[in-house]
Amino acid sequence: VLTDIKEKKMISLDYVHRYNGITISSIDIIKDAFIKALIETGLVTYEYLKNSHLSIIPSCFFQNNKLILKKIRLSSIDLKTSSAISNMKNENVYNKVYNETFNLNNWKTSLSPIPLCNNGFAKCISITPLLIGYRGRDHDRYSRLNKNEFVGSENKSQINDIISYNLTQSLHRDIKIDIIPDYEYLKRTDKIIVNQPFKSRRDGTSTFISGVKFPFTILGKPEDILSAWYCGLGKKTRYGFGHFDIIGENA
Repeated sequence: VLTDIKEKKMISLDYVHRYNGITISSIDIIKDAFIKALIETGLVTYEYLKNSHLSIIPSCFFQNNKLILKKIRLSSIDLKTSSAISNMKNENVYNKVYNETFNLNNWKTSLSPIPLCNNGFAKCISITPLLIGYRGRDHDRYSRLNKNEFVGSENKSQINDIISYNLTQSLHRDIKIDIIPDYEYLKRTDKIIVNQPFKSRRDGTSTFISGVKFPFTILGKPEDILSAWYCGLGKKTRYGFGHFDIIGENA
């Protein structure tokens, strides 16, 4: 898979479980396993990865009150980080937290299919919850949103400004994108809030962060939309939040 991508600036790999997925308690065990393996390549350090455009995207679902991990996407638009990804050995992707172990045994690796977004808009679905941060007096408040905040023009503009600002800060260039929710979907449901497991505790329980998931259309320059696909939208994208798939260019 990796023989012809050694010098690519942008890279995205998919890891798909060969069977029915594995049970995990939270996503931090996955993130730490990949970061350790990337550092072992000798091409990046922990401090570098903290500030690089690294996305680790777990695709999970709940089944019988258990969190099942079926697919992981690892991507970057940074040349140094992309080189570390292409040189990383799967056997080095390993982590143990309390009584839980994660490795890439029984996982299949392939290049992610790069989506088309040449027309300045794309129809999208959320893979993981979108985490929108509001700067408060003492700290950020994340995603305690309801669907009405996506319908009102004033709030919608504020949300898009926040998302564009996050990408601008991350990519060190001006980014302007607009998110237009699927309003018919929002009319039909109030269940856009999703609690995602974030950290494992010693007692076996997990802490959760609330994000929002909904279908939407994204507008912007093609290169900005593709960068958003690689990097994710909103806050804490390195922890798996804010990632989406482009399913077509028919608005």
